[in-house]
Amino acid sequence: MPTVLITGAGRGIGLEFARQYAEAGWAVLAGARKPEGIAELMALEGDISAVQLDIADPAS
Repeated sequence: MPTVLITGAGRGIGLEFARQYAEAGWAVLAGARKPEGIAELMALEGDISAVQLDIADPAS
């Protein structure tokens, strides 16, 4: 199974990419800054693993 990593997946184009890849059968590793974004990702159908992640913060 192909796998994709998407940052900024909690909203907008990142969320749409996550949805489309998951629908196409890809395993999606998704990062979002806010818990609301994680909830949106987990509501999608497919093989999605979501984590809270801020790429501008080395501690995350």
